[in-house]
Amino acid sequence: MTEAKGKDSQIQPAIDFDLLRQELSDRLIEGLTERYQLNWPGKRQALLSANQPVRKSFFPQPKESVHFQTTQNLFIEGDNLDALKLLQETYLGRIKAIYIDPPYNTGKDFLYKDNWRISKKEWNKQCGRQNAEGRLTANPDSDGRFHSNWLSMMYPRLKLARNLLANNGAIFISIDDHEQHNLRKLMDEIFGSVNFLAQISWQGMDTVKNNVNHFSENSEYILVYAREIDEVEIGGFPKTEKQRRTYKNYDNDPRGDYLLTPLHVKGGTDSNWSFTFPNGQTWSPPIGRSPLYNKKRMQEMVDDGRILLDPEGKKTPQKKTYWTESNQEMKPTTFWPYKDYGSTRQSNAEMRELMGRGFFENPKPVRLIEHLLRLSTKAEAN
Repeated sequence: MTEAKGKDSQIQPAIDFDLLRQELSDRLIEGLTERYQLNWPGKRQALLSANQPVRKSFFPQPKESVHFQTTQNLFIEGDNLDALKLLQETYLGRIKAIYIDPPYNTGKDFLYKDNWRISKKEWNKQCGRQNAEGRLTANPDSDGRFHSNWLSMMYPRLKLARNLLANNGAIFISIDDHEQHNLRKLMDEIFGSVNFLAQISWQGMDTVKNNVNHFSENSEYILVYAREIDEVEIGGFPKTEKQRRTYKNYDNDPRGDYLLTPLHVKGGTDSNWSFTFPNGQTWSPPIGRSPLYNKKRMQEMVDDGRILLDPEGKKTPQKKTYWTESNQEMKPTTFWPYKDYGSTRQSNAEMRELMGRGFFENPKPVRLIEHLLRLSTKAEAN
């Protein structure tokens, strides 16, 4: 740095931009420059855990199995991290759909460790905030310690799950508010934010909780990511009878029932555009709208009887979309009500009927899992 006099004759530093650029370059090379990323104590070890080889094997259990020689299903019992590593050899890049229902980090113990929090003392050590004498070297942010171990548990499993997915496959992960924000960032890092497909809000609770202080949390989330956004295959759900009834036949059209849709779209500035129909009615798009079709296409639809015209010219002309020609599937939405996809209370009843009490706490409804799998395994489901 050099020095120069300011207007008030005081000594002020003059910026040497070449030196500043060199300093920034050095910091970048040394890895000191800040960048947007998700980081936590233990992340490096979590990455090593994903790449560490496993010295275990699968052993079949014919006596404990059902239809061992004929079934095409595979049920694996054991540590899921070890299982994911062993599956790499046979199923690498071959799986069309993966569904994961991980621990939500609520602090409640389950059959496996469901409380991935660490002590405040251990957190301070991992963060370098506690010296050899046990004294704090900085003001600790205690919030992160409730998330770090959970992230370290999830990271290697999601890395391995991505390896198993086919290029046209998708992964679905259930989560609640405790770790939803962290899981989204973690998935962006592992799968890439460009491969994010949806965050489904599932109304898992069909009653209102009155023993809460502020809000009754009735929804959970399902994050959906593709392995490759340009190749993923996401299907739809069959249209319902209620939707079928919205198609009518107002003029005895031999092609059957149809749905009427406008001839204009939002936006546009072509206020001088107009079209005259065979009944003598001249139509222009409403103010602030523009025509959906050009005049050539409009005339083709008129000649083919695909425009419903009022003989008196009072009702607005509309296009016919025939039921027989329409897509018989509708795209999935991102809100799934319990009436269509089941609730936790219903799934508990299903589990009790199937296995009795005391096996699983709040499992997911069969209908929910069926719908998820059908979205990305349409051909196989049929």
